[in-house]
Amino acid sequence: MVLCTGFLKMIGTASVALTGSTTGLSSRGLTTLSYVPPSASPTVMADITTNPSTSSTPAAPSPGIAATGTGARRSPRKEAMRVKSPLIYSHPMSSLENAPPIYLKLDALQPSGSFKDRGMATLCSTLQRQGARRLVSSSGGNAGLSAALCGRILGMPVQVIVPSTTKPLMLEKIRAQGAKVEVFGKNWNEADARARWVVEEGGREGGPEAVAYIPPYDHPLLWEGHSTLVDELVEGGREGGMEEAPAAIVASVGGGGWVVGVETEGAASFAAGLAAGEVVRLTEIQTVATSLGALEVTPRALEYARSGGRAGGRDGGQDKGPRLTLSEVVTDAEAVQACRAFLRDHRLLVEPACGAALALGYSPRLRKRLKAWSEAKGGRPVVIVVCGGSGITPEILVEMERGLGVGS
Repeated sequence: MVLCTGFLKMIGTASVALTGSTTGLSSRGLTTLSYVPPSASPTVMADITTNPSTSSTPAAPSPGIAATGTGARRSPRKEAMRVKSPLIYSHPMSSLENAPPIYLKLDALQPSGSFKDRGMATLCSTLQRQGARRLVSSSGGNAGLSAALCGRILGMPVQVIVPSTTKPLMLEKIRAQGAKVEVFGKNWNEADARARWVVEEGGREGGPEAVAYIPPYDHPLLWEGHSTLVDELVEGGREGGMEEAPAAIVASVGGGGWVVGVETEGAASFAAGLAAGEVVRLTEIQTVATSLGALEVTPRALEYARSGGRAGGRDGGQDKGPRLTLSEVVTDAEAVQACRAFLRDHRLLVEPACGAALALGYSPRLRKRLKAWSEAKGGRPVVIVVCGGSGITPEILVEMERGLGVGS
């Protein structure tokens, strides 16, 4: 799945930088990066019927409080657009050879099934407060599903434009949220162009605020919403038994990058851009982890990774110090095998896009790197973000295993 730039605004790895909160964790040798939130940080989970003019600077999001929708499609009860996800210690993964202590941030338990709810809750509620009455999304994956969920809760009609490659399973889930689904184009780029056109035409008919475009990953408010995961780690790490700051945070990436960004070989736009020092556009996506399928990374992800993601700053254009934002590339087989192992160990079924991050814990080839990062920080634990994903069933997982020639 296309992961966010929000993490890179708040983290530097392998020492892990966490800012935005002041807790005991931040005093234990963390390298902190400055983070200035947008001027209109929304109260995502409060009652959205509150008059936004009562405060020029709304309070910080409160993930556990539900929103109350308004309008014709209003949710019949209070319902959270995002929740504070559990942090648990993984004894099965930590017990593997050459494994460090591993904790899991279970964002697969967000309302729509993926971390996307964090950013979508922030973006959609802010757009409504600014006067938008209808939302148009261009993602046929987890972002589109999350936009549909948030729109339903907020009482806003949502149109999701998807490419012809979108799984029937995802089409059903998006429609089940009450969204209108239009299939257009053979890839996301064509569907996105259509979505932008729909927004432009809708704006002409009903005014510039009548309809709002919802990108799947490239928007500052999405990044800010996603970064609440870091706040939770800072504020609630001890609740999950993690007594010290992690040595590294591992997450899958597609269009945007997080601290240790993991991609599959056929969708490694972040790794290519990080190596080249500029955005690199892939010619095609060739991976079963289709949620990672961004042809190019958002420029902001590279900006954060290259400037804030190194210790020591820049001198005459030359990077100094060890890289704090890292990129790892795994095979489709490693990602799918990690999904199976995770299902066995923790009874949660996730997409191969999420399996890419989990592969660093399950693959003997990659696990040594987690151990090295941990040892470099005095044996601190590693956190793997279980970002989730809704485009998977047991039958689809078996089909992928057969196609890749890997057993269960």
